[in-house]
Amino acid sequence: MNNSGKISDLEHIRISNDGTIHKGQPIKAQDKRIDFMPKYGKQTGPTELIVPYSYKRNISFAKVEL
Repeated sequence: MNNSGKISDLEHIRISNDGTIHKGQPIKAQDKRIDFMPKYGKQTGPTELIVPYSYKRNISFAKVEL
């Protein structure tokens, strides 16, 4: 199976208004069969992001609120 563009863990990185970068612990998928595809994520609002993921050969979407 080709996993290019897919990851099971997401990096937790915050960038503040003044440009300071804060790195946190990686966000792990609760189910190991979930592969996030952040490369194809889209920002839908000032504090909202939609990230696709694959689960059991189906594509679904996760809503991330910042």
